[in-house]
Amino acid sequence: MIVTLIYSRTYAVAISAVAALLALPSFVHGTARADENVSAICWQPHDFAFTANTAIGNPFQTQLTALVNGPNGTSFTIPGFYAGDGTWKIRVAPTSEGNWSLTTKSGVSELNGRTVSFSCIKNSNPNVKGVLQVDKAYPHHFILADGTRFFMQAYEYDWLWALDMGKPDVPTVEKSLDLLARHGFIYVILNTYAHDTKWRKGKSGPDDYGPPELFPWEGSNESPDHSRMNVDYWQHYDRVMTAIMERGIQAHILIKVYNKSVTWPEKGSPELEPSDTLVSNGYCLAQPGREYIAFRANAQSFTLNIAGAPSTLTGEWFHPLTGNRSSAGKFENGLAKVDPPTDSGSAPLVLHVFTTPKKTSDR
Repeated sequence: MIVTLIYSRTYAVAISAVAALLALPSFVHGTARADENVSAICWQPHDFAFTANTAIGNPFQTQLTALVNGPNGTSFTIPGFYAGDGTWKIRVAPTSEGNWSLTTKSGVSELNGRTVSFSCIKNSNPNVKGVLQVDKAYPHHFILADGTRFFMQAYEYDWLWALDMGKPDVPTVEKSLDLLARHGFIYVILNTYAHDTKWRKGKSGPDDYGPPELFPWEGSNESPDHSRMNVDYWQHYDRVMTAIMERGIQAHILIKVYNKSVTWPEKGSPELEPSDTLVSNGYCLAQPGREYIAFRANAQSFTLNIAGAPSTLTGEWFHPLTGNRSSAGKFENGLAKVDPPTDSGSAPLVLHVFTTPKKTSDR
């Protein structure tokens, strides 16, 4: 499986700890139309495709989610994505063998209420060992879903994604990863995108991969359309991630790196922006009045400043070392003194405050 971390200098630690709050997609392996009877391999991503003929202005802004149900009461909601050619996909990596189902939800009638049943079969790739997670018995250790202990041996390969661009396959990527795997590397660091460098500008030689052939958004780095994704680019990125997964390597993805000459979207366009003035201690991401994510390196009291909330907000504690969640009560506008749970000790904690109560199954 893939571990995705967000990189942003000061906020790297805070956002990395919060990553478990987010529904991060896995990467492509198999694909099935929504009306097929299919089997999905345990711990490996599988795509379910849905089509709509309705005229849609910008298909990338179409809201699509799926409620996924599995054995032993497993239930969660994941987002879908537009894959081009009038097709949207729900990507699922089932975590246990048995019968599963999903039901879609969308404002587009052709994408809404679609139900698919599928079976999860035994994983056949010995390199794929399931989700990387905290060992509950030893919370300072990582473990994989099959019980394998995780001892990080990492290699920074920032431009790995740029190899084989424009090709139908990724033979150079696979050859490079095979070499890393033979030498015991089980973790690779790479960018989502990089355009160029100041220290080796332009195409300075055959081993210089910037500026790349493809751009993540429509348009170009000089004149981008950040409201629309370049499907060809992300299909290539999928192939790279599949090669990583098949070799049992974890991917640490640097979402946004500032020294690679990329024309990023305007600051303020993400839903949550860093705003440490809202907390007396720690880090805070916020959409003021609607949602706050506060990170404390140790479980000590702090003050959260809430303003402009249209109604009472709901709070939830998240313990990044154990994955445990607990209620933090209700929050009103104004300064709120926040006391972490007494059983947290000195461990790091995340406080999530939001406008609409969220069920565990909605993550």
